Amino acid sequence: MAARLNRELARYELESYAATETSEARTGTRQVNAVEKMSLLPEKSFDDLVIDVVNELHRRKDMPHLPLQSAMQKKLYKIKDEGFRSLVMDVLAVLSQKSVEEGSLSGDVNGLIDNIDKMIISIKKDMESEERSVEEICSEDDIIKKTYMFISHVRCILSKNGEDTFLAEHMMDQFKMFSDDRCADGLKMLLDIDVFLKKCNDLGYERNEEYKYHRDNIERLLHSNLNSGMKKKMIADEAAKIYSIVAMENTRLKEVTERHMRSKINEVVEVLCSIRKDVQEEKDIDVSAYAACMVRISKEFMALAVESDFMDQANEFEQLNQSLETLENMSKGECYDEEPLLVMLSIAKLVKVILAQRCTNQMSV
Repeated sequence: MAARLNRELARYELESYAATETSEARTGTRQVNAVEKMSLLPEKSFDDLVIDVVNELHRRKDMPHLPLQSAMQKKLYKIKDEGFRSLVMDVLAVLSQKSVEEGSLSGDVNGLIDNIDKMIISIKKDMESEERSVEEICSEDDIIKKTYMFISHVRCILSKNGEDTFLAEHMMDQFKMFSDDRCADGLKMLLDIDVFLKKCNDLGYERNEEYKYHRDNIERLLHSNLNSGMKKKMIADEAAKIYSIVAMENTRLKEVTERHMRSKINEVVEVLCSIRKDVQEEKDIDVSAYAACMVRISKEFMALAVESDFMDQANEFEQLNQSLETLENMSKGECYDEEPLLVMLSIAKLVKVILAQRCTNQMSV
């Protein structure tokens, strides 16, 4: 768009539209995730989105509007009224958030400190919660409990990140069926053991020799001439061993690469803490130095992410690359409309989101 966005005018129009529309407000994890992802967009991309949303609002109200040319404009045109109202509420939430952040940077020092504090607390809280959950899973000796805990852990992460939880729900249902049968006097064979094994094969467990051994045992048992009761018991025992392998394989959350990635998160926190200290002590903030430091840490983080095969998170990595490019140019003294500290906070959020989604990537088919 050629015109520069007037955020206050856009906000007024969107608020007026929201006030006249009667619908249930969208709340919960879905909205929180939508707002958080939108807040991570580069400033220009977000401004373009707001302009397109306002233009679509004008079209829907039969007001003068620009012709639909861009892919985003055409996408907005196809959204139903309820979805568009939800999008307007999300955009308003991010506009309000950015208004507070910009006000803080323009003079409210306490606001800036509070903003940095929230980011530090958020990162540390998520890391501590993740570590505690992993510790509990790894320290559990009972394989039945361990597997329940692991599947529940993965389901929570998938849900938190707005991903499809079908596989986790399927695994939980199947394992519940299996564990119930194990406790019963008469064991019954899992009816869809073939589906389960195919899912494991699709997830790459064929590379695990122990898994292949027990899988082949099940295949032989399925075609054996053993009596029904013995066959069911032996297949259930082999399935239990495969569930154990699946749980152990996926709870390796303390490998060297991931520990290094966590160390990069800690370095991001240290940069934010240093900025906070400078602000509190009313020192001049060496923006170029902090920007260069954040760029270095983030590039090292991305290199580790490539090594860990996290790169299917294309959207987050594209946003991180754009923010890093902007920040790197800022560290060299180039001028931008965006505030360097806000770009750093955006990078911190992205690094946190990418690491938090690692289990989602492990379980995606």
